[in-house]
Amino acid sequence: MLQELVEFSARCTDRNGIVVPLPNFVARMQGLAFDLAGFVLHAIGLEQPFSTDNYRSMRVDAVCRCNAFDELGITPAVIESIVPAYLADR
Repeated sequence: MLQELVEFSARCTDRNGIVVPLPNFVARMQGLAFDLAGFVLHAIGLEQPFSTDNYRSMRVDAVCRCNAFDELGITPAVIESIVPAYLADR
């Protein structure tokens, strides 16, 4: 699912690239490497692109089991109707 979202976002912003799925242990090592390099990245004015915290967050579904759209005053919409306009200037 994440791969599909990244590929869709890339299409909306006219970007080309390949999304390479990583095995869990490689993703965890990538997060650790960026954790260790984080202070250097910040020192030269760059943001840390990934961390072990990001890795752990992506391992858990971030969805609600209930439908509270009405209670929150939200009208659901399909992603194809929202994202292209949202990403148009990026």
